[in-house]
Amino acid sequence: MLLKSSVMSVEKKYGLMCQRNFALKYIFRSLHNLSHPGIRATKRLIQDRFVWPPMLKDIAKWTRCCIPCQRCKVQRHTVSPIQPFAPTVERFQHVHIDLVGPFPPSDGFTFLLTCIDRYTRWPVIPVSDISAEAVAKSFITNWISRFGVPAIITTDQGGQFQSRLLSSLKQMLGYNEFEPLRTTLLRMVWLNVFIVP
Repeated sequence: MLLKSSVMSVEKKYGLMCQRNFALKYIFRSLHNLSHPGIRATKRLIQDRFVWPPMLKDIAKWTRCCIPCQRCKVQRHTVSPIQPFAPTVERFQHVHIDLVGPFPPSDGFTFLLTCIDRYTRWPVIPVSDISAEAVAKSFITNWISRFGVPAIITTDQGGQFQSRLLSSLKQMLGYNEFEPLRTTLLRMVWLNVFIVP
């Protein structure tokens, strides 16, 4: 790639000093799209050839925003080991709960508290915010008041389910501890509900 020094850049000791924003983005795309390396490798690749004032921040931001990288790169996830569930023979005895969202506001609600009974597959409760108080109130009002207290509640250990409020709720309802398991059942139901084939 050639940049005319009189219009686009000024030659410096460590490369070309670029001054036009569109040129910077073009330089990034040209080098990053060769093999879609990570942030560190992209920085090394560009630093060998070019220099501009907030270069490292720009490269990090643009690399994080790269759609092909987001789709194809494997990210590190902390995943709880998959554990088998005991068979359920009664309805409303084993409930999986999780939060989904944020969604565009609808009547003031932006999140959904998913409460899925393993036996009947009963799913969702809309909530306006995901504070521990709102989650506990929604669960008591919309689930426990209608179906009773389940024998087992499974969560994904989100912040709302680890708070003091829900700890006291567990004690009030007679639970020793919630089951800290991944709620793959919720993920499967949401795939069926929200993704149109």
